[in-house]
Amino acid sequence: MKILFTGLDPTRFRMLGKLIHRPALQLVRNEAGYRALPDIIEKLTRGAFDWIVFTGRPAVEPFISAVEDFKLDAAALDGTRIAAAGAGTEECLTECGLRVDAVPSEPGKRGILHAIGTARKNRILVVQGSHSPLGLEEAINDRGWSGTFLCLRRVAPHPQLGRALPEYDAVYFVSPSGVRNYWQAYGEEAFRKEVWCMGDMTLAEVTGLGRKGKVVDPCDGNPQVG
Repeated sequence: MKILFTGLDPTRFRMLGKLIHRPALQLVRNEAGYRALPDIIEKLTRGAFDWIVFTGRPAVEPFISAVEDFKLDAAALDGTRIAAAGAGTEECLTECGLRVDAVPSEPGKRGILHAIGTARKNRILVVQGSHSPLGLEEAINDRGWSGTFLCLRRVAPHPQLGRALPEYDAVYFVSPSGVRNYWQAYGEEAFRKEVWCMGDMTLAEVTGLGRKGKVVDPCDGNPQVG
């Protein structure tokens, strides 16, 4: 079964079938994030954060590289607890020599908040891959915690969007922005086969275009078309 996979990283989706990786988006340098770095690094070195939360694998490498650019190493994070948004992010952090203190048992903001705990005061640095889980910033503020958000990469349309599509049995979208970019590049052509989505928000973007789709969890094994 051939799956046209439009996300950034196909690693955890390979059990769905034979993936044809044609990403809708690419990660590019976020200049605003790099301008904020000196102040954040200074706070980090004086222990101004209780937690660092990494929201995805793409958040890890640019952050570690940035820390090294300031002539620091993993020891600079000693005393600051680290939360990884998932097992893949945890693996990346471990490979970089960092100890992960918490991994949420469920996705999204709810899992992250539960992993961090219920302390009355928390000072949190959220290092984003390209975005944070929906509602995370508001939830941190509602708890009276101090949240600092750092994004060193942002998403942009992939430069190869628009080239001819291969033959496939189903297309898989991982985000609303991926749906929008494919629609702009291909129109109905990209939605002529079965449309699979990661999460309800991505599905809502598909149905908002007047197309049908369904939510398919990559952990559910190998779903069938139809």
